[in-house]
Amino acid sequence: MSLSRLSTLLVVAIIVFNLQNTLGIDRDDLVIVFEDSFDSGPRLNGSIWNSDYPWGTFYNHRANMARRQVSISNNRVNLTAIAMRSTTITNIDTADYGLVDLDYTSGAIYMNSRISLTRGLVVIRMQAPPAKSTWPMIMLVPTDETLPILSMDIFEDRKNIGYSFQYTSPSGSRASVSGTARSLGDNSNDMHSYSIDWGYDKVTFFYDNITLRSFVQSTELTQITEMRLVLALGVGGRSPSIPSLNATDYPQTLLIDSVEMWSPKYDGRYTIINLKSNLSAEVQSGQMQDRILVVQNNYTGAAWQTWDIKYIGNSQYKIINVNSRKVLDVHAWQTDDNAKVVQYTFNLKENQIWHIMQHDDQTVSFVNVWSQKVASILNGSAQAGVQMVQRTFDNGLDQKWKVTRLN
Repeated sequence: MSLSRLSTLLVVAIIVFNLQNTLGIDRDDLVIVFEDSFDSGPRLNGSIWNSDYPWGTFYNHRANMARRQVSISNNRVNLTAIAMRSTTITNIDTADYGLVDLDYTSGAIYMNSRISLTRGLVVIRMQAPPAKSTWPMIMLVPTDETLPILSMDIFEDRKNIGYSFQYTSPSGSRASVSGTARSLGDNSNDMHSYSIDWGYDKVTFFYDNITLRSFVQSTELTQITEMRLVLALGVGGRSPSIPSLNATDYPQTLLIDSVEMWSPKYDGRYTIINLKSNLSAEVQSGQMQDRILVVQNNYTGAAWQTWDIKYIGNSQYKIINVNSRKVLDVHAWQTDDNAKVVQYTFNLKENQIWHIMQHDDQTVSFVNVWSQKVASILNGSAQAGVQMVQRTFDNGLDQKWKVTRLN
């Protein structure tokens, strides 16, 4: 390859990486529901954490998990792998890697069933061990320990970051969407954050707050109920053929610095009342068709004045009318001020997706992902029957909404 061609490719790679940096985690409309910095003493909190895997002491790699390989020092969990057999079972036949010896011992921890997450964001800050044969794993598994599974891992040269969503196909078999990203540096040199976010329609994987990949899996994500977190240090597994798997490389330790769980703040059935007019957002006359205007009117409790706000994933929401089951949509992908907001059949397009901007007065503004403009009332009117439009945010009272949960 010529030097000029190589230079061009490097420039392209830098541009792509910089673009990815702009697509990081937005927590503005999430609320933290659990965090652990492991600074409360020398032992794990037994009311939250358990050792091993939820299903036993081994998985699809060469280490049997033992409670003694889990410790805390310097406010960090240490999962330490050693070259020692600790079970009378000599080998296992794994689904992914065939027959493997259980000739190593390592550590894993998992949250008990009282700490779980149905939708939201999980952030793990950890430092991988240097040996290529180790396999640090993050998994979210259902409380019945079957499918679906959300996971991230580090394998081979410490720059490979794997991610996957495994689920049950319509035929009843195991299926998945997955990928691998390459980090710029060696993940054994420092702490890095690994994050998984999921909602009703989308699952997204992050590394150091940079988006690695999003998968739209609306049907498959319905399989998720309550998910528990598992953190483990495997041996072999994704790297069964690496020649450096030998006893002189061990012990090896995975350091876990912190765990955070975030839940969507808005995820249920609501009324949406305009701050200026004190009138309710409704589908005009309760009509059911696409492209019907959304207007403001006196609240009566009608189904067409009631909205299901659902977390799509990656801090994005869809706003569904309870009567018609259609969503708030900026008509015809317009980006101009005063473009009308209508109801339309949901198809996961950006003009139907919203961020929720919170204000100090406990109101919110709905920011359209496509236009980056907010749901407002035409000419700031306080009269009943006036339509909802989008407009550049100017802190107007008609751009703020009181959102009250009904269930």
